[in-house]
Amino acid sequence: MQQYELLIVLPGTMAEDEAAAVKDQLAEIVTSQEAVNLTVEDRGKSRLAYPMKHIRYGYFYFFRFSAETTQVPVIQEKIRLTGKTLRSIVSKYSPELVEKNKEMIAKMVSTVAPAIDKEEEEEVEEVSVKPEKKAPEPTSAKVEVNEEVSLDTSEKVEEEKPKKKAAKKQPVTMEEIDEKLNEILDGSL
Repeated sequence: MQQYELLIVLPGTMAEDEAAAVKDQLAEIVTSQEAVNLTVEDRGKSRLAYPMKHIRYGYFYFFRFSAETTQVPVIQEKIRLTGKTLRSIVSKYSPELVEKNKEMIAKMVSTVAPAIDKEEEEEVEEVSVKPEKKAPEPTSAKVEVNEEVSLDTSEKVEEEKPKKKAAKKQPVTMEEIDEKLNEILDGSL
């Protein structure tokens, strides 16, 4: 006999007592197929990573049992036919492997956690040293009226063209861009 783990996700739209009744019904299905050493772990209600059948929350249950490999597809089919589950997944279960993984994770956390704490402290120090950037203060809209009227505009156009070519060759700073933007916005209002 092989050990298996069955993950069942029930819709979060069910009441807790309904979910418990469905869990008992599913446990009965598993034991009816000659499964032994059945244990049920209730993981409670939690948010799903993505909606399934337009449902965002679900009740999670782990069923651990030993059964013949020929019985597992029958169990899966009977659970699917109940129509009360959002998702069910059967996988092989090895308690020894689970214990090794827990030990490995504990070692990783003990070695990585102090390094992470040091990095967070350094980041906090760096953040406190950096000066805060101030947002440019909004300027009030000004309307200027030019009383001087010029009929000859060709001279002004010719004078502006060489300036634009020279501006493209030189790098522009953010302050210059802000000034130009303010001039344009003030002129359009």
